[in-house]
Amino acid sequence: MRSLVIVCALFFVASTQADPHQCGLLEKFKFYKQWTEVFGLGEQRIEFGLKVFAKLFHDHPDARKLFSNVNGENIYSHEFKAHVKRVLSSLDLNAILLSRNDLLEDQLAHLKGQHDSRGVDWSYVQAFKQAMLEVLPEYLGVFVCYESWDGCLEHILTGIFKGH
Repeated sequence: MRSLVIVCALFFVASTQADPHQCGLLEKFKFYKQWTEVFGLGEQRIEFGLKVFAKLFHDHPDARKLFSNVNGENIYSHEFKAHVKRVLSSLDLNAILLSRNDLLEDQLAHLKGQHDSRGVDWSYVQAFKQAMLEVLPEYLGVFVCYESWDGCLEHILTGIFKGH
């Protein structure tokens, strides 16, 4: 019994001193569970993505220039909706792979290779993440676990745009 108390105490101390951008086992579980609710099915996927990009472009109009090759001037165009599907499907795959670190790191390295030539400024990546965090309550209400979303999105986005 005493060893259980010590283990619990050590776990509590470790969790209170955790990095604010941590994506540990518990955060991965919470993130993935909420991601599946938000990502949803069918047209809800596109709706969520369009809301995130609309928020991004509202707050950072200059970010549209990064999406000129997918008709970023019209987020309702077929080209842009297809891009939204690709972005969210990639996030979905990465969310699934969070529990398989070896496969996740390979996937993030692959995506980094695809994004290196695009020269995306890290501030735009952070603005995208912030837009996503601000749209979440429309889908999850007051149950958004911001710590998990922040930490796991940070882990995924860092891997794609900076590498690990």
